[in-house]
Amino acid sequence: MIRLVTFSLFVSYLAFGVCFTAYSQVQNGKKTSTSNTVLKPQRLQDLEGSIQSARKEIWEEMTREFNKCLPTKIGNYTPYDDEQSYIQSGTMAADPATGLAFFKSYRNSESSQASKIIVSIIANSPMVSSLASFLTNPMIAKDTGKQSTTYGGFKAIEEYDPVYRTGEINLLLSDNTLVTISATDIPDGKLLSEFARSINYKRILAIIE
Repeated sequence: MIRLVTFSLFVSYLAFGVCFTAYSQVQNGKKTSTSNTVLKPQRLQDLEGSIQSARKEIWEEMTREFNKCLPTKIGNYTPYDDEQSYIQSGTMAADPATGLAFFKSYRNSESSQASKIIVSIIANSPMVSSLASFLTNPMIAKDTGKQSTTYGGFKAIEEYDPVYRTGEINLLLSDNTLVTISATDIPDGKLLSEFARSINYKRILAIIE
């Protein structure tokens, strides 16, 4: 539920950002076509182009590094592109108000069932900061039927519902960085734990910082 709320808000903000950017581009286009002002010096244009190119390279490298932090395969579960996801599996998106988000989907390649695991990384997010006290309080976890555990030296809250065969593990890596592992149609919580143990959390923090 935490992941869904965070992701929904993130998508809303991202959609607004895209619309605003498109509107700004239209307005700038109008100004360019009707203005007789002096053009920006070529050297400045070149430098700005270099900055944009560097940002793109950093973004692409961060995406590759995030993928390296996650398992290539757990049992019969392998990465796949979930058509129902708002963000392509194994890619990253960002917004000034909500930070950056990375999602990767896995499914059982040898099963016809809708069994899947989704790993998400939400970083530099003020919304994660607002959830920090909940995610680090073992009493709250106990009162809501969840368990407090530790993976890779980081505190986690996990749960598994044997009736609906769903589960989730939330790990707070820093005040504003959250890793969530959520599962649908899995036989038990052991698979969730196996995924949680296979992720390199310290490397994720190093990439972000």
